[in-house]
Amino acid sequence: MSETVYAAIDLELTGLKVGSAEIIEVGVVRCTPERVLERWSALARPYGELPLRIERLTGITPEMLRDAPPFEALADELRALLEGTIPLGHNVKFDIDHLGANGVDLPRQAVDTLPLAQVLDPAAPSHRLGELCERHGIALDGSHRALADAEASRRLLLAMRQRWDALNPSQREYAALANGAMGLASPLRGFLSLVSDGALPPRRREPRRAAPPKSDARAPEPPPIVDLPERSLAELTAAAFDAAAGDAESGMERRESQRAMALDVARALDNGEQALVEAGTGVGKSLAYLVPAALWAMREGKRVLVSTHTRNLQAQLSEDDFGLLRRMLNHAAPALGPKLRATTLKGRGNYLCRRALETTLARGLPVDGEAAAAELNEGMLLARAGVWAENADCRGDREQLRLPAEFNDAWARLSAERASCLHDGTDHVAAGACFLARAFDAAAGAHITVVNHAWLISNLDAARRYRLDNDADEDFQHLAESDAVIVDEAHFLEDATTNALRQSVNGDALEKLFDGIRSTDRRHRATLTRRAEEAAPVAAERLADATLAAREAVEAAWFAFEQFLSQFGQSDAVVLSGGMRAQPDWEQVERLADTARKSLRGLASELRELARAVEGEERGQLADDARATADICDEAVEALQLAIEADPAQTVAWLEKQRRQRRAPEIVSLDSAPIDVSGKLTELLWSRCPRVVLTGATLTVDGQWGFLRRRLGMPEAIESRYDSPFDYERNARIYIAGDMPPLTDPPREVEQELGDAILALARAAEGRTLALFTAHGTMRRVMERVRQPLANSGIALSVQGPDGSPAQVVDDLRGNPRTVIFGVDSLWTGIDVPGEALSQVIVCRLPFDRPNDPIQSARAEQYENAFVELSVPTAILKLRQGVGRLIRTGEDRGVIIILDNRVATKRYGARFLNELPPAPIDESPIQRIAAEVRAFLPPLPPL
Repeated sequence: MSETVYAAIDLELTGLKVGSAEIIEVGVVRCTPERVLERWSALARPYGELPLRIERLTGITPEMLRDAPPFEALADELRALLEGTIPLGHNVKFDIDHLGANGVDLPRQAVDTLPLAQVLDPAAPSHRLGELCERHGIALDGSHRALADAEASRRLLLAMRQRWDALNPSQREYAALANGAMGLASPLRGFLSLVSDGALPPRRREPRRAAPPKSDARAPEPPPIVDLPERSLAELTAAAFDAAAGDAESGMERRESQRAMALDVARALDNGEQALVEAGTGVGKSLAYLVPAALWAMREGKRVLVSTHTRNLQAQLSEDDFGLLRRMLNHAAPALGPKLRATTLKGRGNYLCRRALETTLARGLPVDGEAAAAELNEGMLLARAGVWAENADCRGDREQLRLPAEFNDAWARLSAERASCLHDGTDHVAAGACFLARAFDAAAGAHITVVNHAWLISNLDAARRYRLDNDADEDFQHLAESDAVIVDEAHFLEDATTNALRQSVNGDALEKLFDGIRSTDRRHRATLTRRAEEAAPVAAERLADATLAAREAVEAAWFAFEQFLSQFGQSDAVVLSGGMRAQPDWEQVERLADTARKSLRGLASELRELARAVEGEERGQLADDARATADICDEAVEALQLAIEADPAQTVAWLEKQRRQRRAPEIVSLDSAPIDVSGKLTELLWSRCPRVVLTGATLTVDGQWGFLRRRLGMPEAIESRYDSPFDYERNARIYIAGDMPPLTDPPREVEQELGDAILALARAAEGRTLALFTAHGTMRRVMERVRQPLANSGIALSVQGPDGSPAQVVDDLRGNPRTVIFGVDSLWTGIDVPGEALSQVIVCRLPFDRPNDPIQSARAEQYENAFVELSVPTAILKLRQGVGRLIRTGEDRGVIIILDNRVATKRYGARFLNELPPAPIDESPIQRIAAEVRAFLPPLPPL
């Protein structure tokens, strides 16, 4: 029998798009699993220009390519080298596609180390080739050069074989079953054939039972009372900060504003009061509230919820600040830190459900031959989750897997979002193996639990329903209504509350729901009716009929919604005001919507009948799935009813056209949201929790708390402000571009001037720039104008969306200061790039909300002068957030450029200028500003 030969392949290219990107280098390592047979590499001269970012990434220069042959001159030699081999590489499909586009066809069945690493090392911090090699001790010689990366892929394959050998039998079984479920298109197939001598894995199996239960019921311990010195909370807090500042080994510097803020929080907690605390960048607000909160919770044996808006802050608290907090507590009393119980709790949908994983693997996927992309995503997730769930460090938290958005649907089917097993005594819960139960129990027994605003509001509302009808989950009642709440990033609380209480329904999502219950495609054996045919044939038939009726009613209703919306031309959203509901066609829309509601109620009833019919240990997951689907139907009914019957004085309802992906068909959704959340926050939070502290860096407007208090309905509270300790007068400059055209000029001319200004400023700063936009379209058009000119100046451009997620483009800036990043909403807040990598923030336009936003439009009607009383304060808070990205440490130095000259020409502009950091402000033409930027910022070291 001939020996199997692999060809580890890597390409360097001028871009990413197949068919337009050119190959500039090829590296191949012919090998067997045990030894290298041959190494080969060659440069190829492109017909177009070599992009600067590729030159920087690879180290390949135009001079190196000048005498190289074009790729087609290398093609025959490459074909001969690859003949009879199995392709191997990291994300090797990318290389195969590009080779195919250049006339070198390779077998589609290959061994890809990217999905292998995702499965066999599922919680690795990164699955990029370089980071994986470092993690597995593989020395890289020439990263981002083709031959070096091909060799790295070969050695990574050997590391993955060792990883496979180290898995326990259950983990191997999970991977093999998922591979079988994906069929011939499985990216694991070649590897599993290699490690199993060509034997194919089994297709399906029965669900495994969990380990024997530890106990018959969950009994989480409450937070323990910890003996503390007989002193007031303020005195204990002061002692912790004073002792830490006096200890040279603690790494803590004395910050008077931080200590004062901590005493404010301590007094509020001790006296059962509510407090508002604004703390500028550099105050150290996290420890200022964590220290007194931890001391109070430990002394009283109580729970404190700390709520954040951004994931970055949530991660900072749990991964960094908890460790500092424990060291601070040791300064308050000897050996106190280890006695603190602190955890993070997320929404149910973030946790893996073991029972869903087991039953999905047992059921298999509807794959015949080639799998669809969605089915491959689900199969890959099954493999990854199966191996991951057996790891000792697995928390079941989706974030550990860092799944991209295309896995959302697959994850939803495996998550604990709608699991009903916490109080059912199921094996996994009783055995202590349920990730959701573990997270709830840890939070129930923790002195401090970090959550986010969406969790806080949603679960406080669920606790309210529990009090009203005793029907909500008891865990929400225990966890949401904690003894004290600290809301950080409190400027987001209004929007977070609005979004948590917002209801939305669309016909596309309901179609997918119906397909999951009953599909006309016979390959879809995972539908509820197919799964129930044997166990409950009568219930399955009734469910099929109810699904057909609901589908027809929903299709008719959504056709009516679309027709009604189409009357208003190009409008993407139409608010269903009283005038709209008086339109002649609206009565017919309401009638069809009512029919859809009734049919969805009937479908929910049949789903619950099916759940009762198949209830029992053997079919618990089917019953769970049926109940969860019924809950979704109920939510759709509620969303329809609320929007159709909304009181315009309290709730805004609207029809909106959305396009989830480029070139995808438009989806019409029906949405509703509360106009004013102050009453809801009073009901859920202010009136029920005597100890609430709201804090953040940007809470006041015009130096006053009135705007925030009105929007949130917060009653009288302690109010404190602590300015940033940073020396803005010395380390920062603010410039207003006085020669920018008015925004009333033609958009093409405005964007041309905007692009020219950014070019001049970015060149002056040598990159190191964050440009903040308010509209995706403007950002993309300016991107097209400036990308190549920036590259010609040695500056890379990374744009949120086209070039990656917000985190990815920020990482591009951190990794290479000679970079400009463009961003919209999420880059105005929550990013932290200390040091010289970010030395210039450009505000392209004042961040006013979209005038046609349905929620903001409805809120504007509450004001006599909505622009002055609502739009300007909201924009001021966002501007303060945006410019706050610049100075993050005492040593940072930088400039803020405002390209919207309304701050200088409009009467309201002074309000914006008064809220900027206390740095010198100058209004000048762009070219003069660029010269001053060049003089003010220290030059970067030469390349």
